[in-house]
Amino acid sequence: MDSLDRVCPKGVISIPSIYLRPGRAIFYWLYPMKKIYLFAVIISGVCLGGCFFSKDNRISENNRVEARTTNVTDILSQEFDYMERMAVVLKNAVECLTKGDDRVTRETFTEIVEVIRDFSDKRHQEKEDAVLFPFLKDVHGRENKDLLGQLLMEHVSLRDKIRDLSVSLNGMYLGKKAKKKIAKNANTYIHYTMKHIHMEKKKLFPWINEMLKSDEQAMLMKKFEDMKKAEVDSGMYEKYTVMLQSLEGQVRGCLNY
Repeated sequence: MDSLDRVCPKGVISIPSIYLRPGRAIFYWLYPMKKIYLFAVIISGVCLGGCFFSKDNRISENNRVEARTTNVTDILSQEFDYMERMAVVLKNAVECLTKGDDRVTRETFTEIVEVIRDFSDKRHQEKEDAVLFPFLKDVHGRENKDLLGQLLMEHVSLRDKIRDLSVSLNGMYLGKKAKKKIAKNANTYIHYTMKHIHMEKKKLFPWINEMLKSDEQAMLMKKFEDMKKAEVDSGMYEKYTVMLQSLEGQVRGCLNY
């Protein structure tokens, strides 16, 4: 038995005679393993890269969309997009709850409330309550003070309604009556949210776009952008954007079942 037979016994693998020279046997034996190893490394890199790219791309795409703003109402409109998406998520979660799908749990509703209370509603209301409305009241308050007062009261009402929904979740597993209360509180919040958005788009936005001077627009946008930067730097923007997308997928799966 020659040296190659000792490395690759007959009947195990057939080796062309060209590889019967010294050193070729070992190379030939290891070469398939080398290809397998290289293939595994490439696939792992693609998968890991895809995961990180998908997450980063998801966040950066939202950043690019929100970056294309030319005035104050553009920024507020983009926040309404988040609020409307959350209203749809909540509506679909209620539908899943009503039909008894156990994939939508109390935890699902708790996360919905958290995103609404701590992000989608909060970031919008803070910009208006702390920045926009005080400026409008001080500089242009004579013209539409009743409208500003009404919108401020609607913000308070929306916070009350999302709190009512949060409290009602404590009885989620106490029977049909408790679930009906959750559905009622959720639908009430959705109704008032959509009404508030409509009011701002129909009455507030046209007024401030016509009335604000270019330097006033720039000043307010700078303050809004500073608030947005704080959200991004703290990780809050990424956290709640990912949570929103996860919740959308969860309730979609229930409805498609």
